[in-house]
Parts: sequence; C-alpha cells; structure tokens
Amino acid sequence: LNDPDGEVRHTALQAIDRLPKSQLVYALAGLMAMAERTDEDESFRVLALRKLGSLGADGRMASDTLARLGQEDDSPKVRLAAFSTIAKVAEPKVAEGFYVDRLANSKLADERRLAAKWLRRVTSTALGLDALISAFADESKEVRMASTESLVGIGKPAVRALADGLS
Repeated sequence: LNDPDGEVRHTALQAIDRLPKSQLVYALAGLMAMAERTDEDESFRVLALRKLGSLGADGRMASDTLARLGQEDDSPKVRLAAFSTIAKVAEPKVAEGFYVDRLANSKLADERRLAAKWLRRVTSTALGLDALISAFADESKEVRMASTESLVGIGKPAVRALADGLS
C-alpha cells in the first residue's frame, strides 16, 4: 500500500478484499497513508477510507486522520467518505464531536446534512441533541429534514431536548 508505484498500490488495495477481517487490521497504517495521499487517484483514496470503515473499533487509531480529511481535504468525495467512516471506527464521543462541529461550522449544506444524519448513530448526549435542534434554523431544507429524521430515529432520549428546544 505504500509502494511508490501507483499500480502496485492499487493492486494491493484490491487484494485487501481477500484478507480475513482479523488480518485487515495489519493494513491500517497503509490504508491511512493511501487515504492521505493527495497525489493518489481520488477513487482509490475513497476505497481506502471505506476499507478503514470495515475495521470498526479496530480502526480507532485513524480517528484523527479521518477528522482532518473530513474537514480539510480538497476532494469532496474524500471528505464525504471520511464522514461515514468516522461513525464506523471512532469512539462515539469523538465521532459526536466531529459531527457537531461540522453541523455548526461547515459551509457546505451537504456536509451539514450528513453530519445531522450520522449524529443519529453516535449521540444521545445533550451536546449532539442540542446541535440537531439548533439545525432546525439551518438555511437548507435538507439539513433541517436530516436533523428532524435523526431526532425521530434517536427516539425517547431526544424527547426532553426536543421539548426544551421547541420552548
């Protein structure tokens, strides 16, 4: 995965599909490096992020890299792939902090919408619930709808925060 030859890296990335999940963790550093390579083909960077997501909690050491890619990468596809991967590998509190930040601070409605969507999977704390309620004022209808759907999906833990937000 770290070979200087792009063809070798791409072949290695494809070969990872044949590894049992128990051995995939050994490819973590290489997957992170490939995802970070700005000179790499965008589709391979996205694929590396998806494979990182399949590690689940075993990929937690990639959380900082994923957050950085999700906030700063020049490729919208890489940023969005990092968004979904964070929910799958990061500790819930770390993922929640990332999504709350993106929901409040991203200039892109699509990123705010995805942040609201993914918050549903990782939050039941006041921080995340308040962020979803604050998103009711978002200029984008899609962000408002995603926040509503997330709160409904969270269910009972969201009721008090929702009632407080409505008052």
